[in-house]
Amino acid sequence: MKKIILLIIFPAALCLGQNFQLERLLITGANPVDTGIIRRELRIKEGNSYSESSLERERAWMLSRRLGKRIDMQIFPGTADSSRILLLVVEETARWSVVPLVNINGLFGLYGGVEVGVRNAAGSGSRLAAFFQTGGITEAGLRWDNPWMVLGTRLFCSIEFSHLSLPYRYGDHPTDFPLREQALMFSAGPRFGRLFRLGLILAGARVYCGDPGASFSGRQRETTWTAGYVLHYDSRDWPLYPTSGALVQAEMTWTGPDRVRVLRRSLIETRFYVSVLNKDIIAWQARLILSGGTVPVYMRLHQGGGDSMRGYPYGSMAGDNSVFLSLEYRFPLALAPRPLYGLNAGLAGVIFLDTGTAWFGGDKFTRSSFHSSAGLGLHLIWDGLVLRAEYGYHGRGWGFLSVGTSVKF
Repeated sequence: MKKIILLIIFPAALCLGQNFQLERLLITGANPVDTGIIRRELRIKEGNSYSESSLERERAWMLSRRLGKRIDMQIFPGTADSSRILLLVVEETARWSVVPLVNINGLFGLYGGVEVGVRNAAGSGSRLAAFFQTGGITEAGLRWDNPWMVLGTRLFCSIEFSHLSLPYRYGDHPTDFPLREQALMFSAGPRFGRLFRLGLILAGARVYCGDPGASFSGRQRETTWTAGYVLHYDSRDWPLYPTSGALVQAEMTWTGPDRVRVLRRSLIETRFYVSVLNKDIIAWQARLILSGGTVPVYMRLHQGGGDSMRGYPYGSMAGDNSVFLSLEYRFPLALAPRPLYGLNAGLAGVIFLDTGTAWFGGDKFTRSSFHSSAGLGLHLIWDGLVLRAEYGYHGRGWGFLSVGTSVKF
């Protein structure tokens, strides 16, 4: 039986476009943790005036951030002529989640696993997730995310421990070598409203590099340290499969075993989503990564494959720097247009165009350096899971098919 966990009562206008005054706010039927989350995140407060459209935006935002799986709205007369009572019935989002991880590419073959997550594991709104995948690439880790509020200031904190093991098979190095890394990363900082975050990044890693010449220090084993900062803006209506909004991220990090051998790396990425023709989506991604200082072989950037340049072999372009642009047109074949009522399931088609390149610091960068590909694919969406299969072609050969979980951007 479905579990109803939350009732929120406050006045609203019966007439579209008119403002109403919030007479009171009641929350019942929720455990203390969930009540605290809703009170902290809602912008609707007692004594203020609101419109019906602002109420709809609140509901959409709560659903997009999975504060509820389904939210139904009922309007009743209030105690004054200008006030109404709105009843929101929020169906609880599942506390536990299990998401499969699958990837197939020509360089590492098939590798997959699972991510198991639990919400409210250690505080209001927190999420603890453990993930594991094996095959051509072995990866495992534990990640904890926790937003909270201190003295009226919104804060966030993220801690992740990860293990990565793979054979370095990229064509930019004459021989293959084994690579293993155990890393611990911490990031935290203030949130400005709902959309902006400014964070500090601190990390340490223990690295085994089978080819000593491919490391920072010229040794097989080394310890590296990372410090940096990140600026993050996110207005997407549904991060899993956006239909509108934008994501902008700027990041700067310094990594190395000591103060002399340091890799400086900066990243700027933008993603925009626009709904057209009622249900279709135009999606755009642009990403630029620039490096300076010491760049060891195992930290080079690679383009090609399902995560970047579809239609090219996985990791076929290498360098210290990279730029990437992607344009997609997504159209529903059997898909709920917006996830406002728990109908997060369906099938969508996609047509895409990718262009970009990677280059080393000493290379001359020109417009002819860019490589492009085009293709099409299918996206299967089921609640919190996206499966995608995409075929890309760059004008030679047979092209390449990429299969994986989660949408590319």
